[in-house]
Amino acid sequence: MARVLRTPIEGQETRDAVPDDDLPRPVAHPAPAERAKKRRFLPFLPPFLPLIPVAIGLALWWSGTIDPFLERVGLKVPPPPLTATAAPTAVMALGRLLPRGEVVRVAAPSGAGDARIARLAVNEGDAVTAGDVLAVLDNKEHLEAALGAARAEIGVAAATLAKARNDVAASLAGAKAALGSAEAAARTAGDERRRAEALFARNAVARAVRDRRVLDADRADRAEDEARAALRRVRAPEGEQPDVALARQGLLAARARAEQARADLAASRVTAPIDGRILDIHARPGERIEGAGLLDMGDVAHMMARIEVYETDIARVVLGDPVSLAAPPFAGPLRGRVERIGRQVGRQTVVDADPSANTDARVIDVWAVLDPASIDRAQGLTNLQVTARIGDGR
Repeated sequence: MARVLRTPIEGQETRDAVPDDDLPRPVAHPAPAERAKKRRFLPFLPPFLPLIPVAIGLALWWSGTIDPFLERVGLKVPPPPLTATAAPTAVMALGRLLPRGEVVRVAAPSGAGDARIARLAVNEGDAVTAGDVLAVLDNKEHLEAALGAARAEIGVAAATLAKARNDVAASLAGAKAALGSAEAAARTAGDERRRAEALFARNAVARAVRDRRVLDADRADRAEDEARAALRRVRAPEGEQPDVALARQGLLAARARAEQARADLAASRVTAPIDGRILDIHARPGERIEGAGLLDMGDVAHMMARIEVYETDIARVVLGDPVSLAAPPFAGPLRGRVERIGRQVGRQTVVDADPSANTDARVIDVWAVLDPASIDRAQGLTNLQVTARIGDGR
């Protein structure tokens, strides 16, 4: 009979056995310690049992076979109904009411220096036209005196030029007379020379006499040439005559000084650059016109709105789009149309009063011109913040 070596079981000793084919073989039972270890994990299994279907469903969904599975078990969920896409809304933005051309700040004239305001000619709300005097500075009298002196210098320079021309005319007459005398003397001296030479040829006069007549004739010829040259100088064009040219330049300089004095005098008056209405005055009589300027004015007869549109919405704004503007002072909205769209992106300057509002948005300016009825309501509200609705939601 074969000798069989049995595997030892925990808790039992190993022994050699010679089994008999007719006898039942012994059964090996787990040791008590192994059974206790398996029983420790059984209480943790029930909470995880509901997750098994979920894991199976996720696996089916991930593999793309969940729909056939649901159809087989009769749990197919119908797809959600299709809904129409909502129409785009109109563009909403913040803006301000401004006169056409925006608010004009009238500054001090160039060259005003330390001058103060002597008289203010307008009040807030006054309507003015371009060129009207808004204020007079205290250097006006001094500049008027300077203009008078410059005009007097013009008179002196003009008299100097006239004298130079008269002197030239007198010199011309004298030069002509001198030339006539020189020509006559030259002819006489020439005749005397020829006569002396003829007599000397016949030995009728001495050589000394003949030589003296020749010398006199040469002197007379030179005197004639000098007189003729002097006449040419006097007859030269007026621009080539030194005295006249100097006097003329003096007159031009005096006129230039007078023009400068006239411009300085004009700078003592502050005038309106455009037609419009006085909105605010920054300086009063006795004060200098500082960096804030003298006053603000604008063409309120043609009001418009400057609207700051977010850069993400600007593509939906088109020239001619209708615009409605709302603000607390108005019972109903103001109406207008988009007239101009800016081409530069900048930072937002008109912000909501909400503390949580975005104050660092990137915007593009859009200008809307108001219709006549809305202009009448908006004339006295420059810089009013408004809420704009642009377009019809196309």
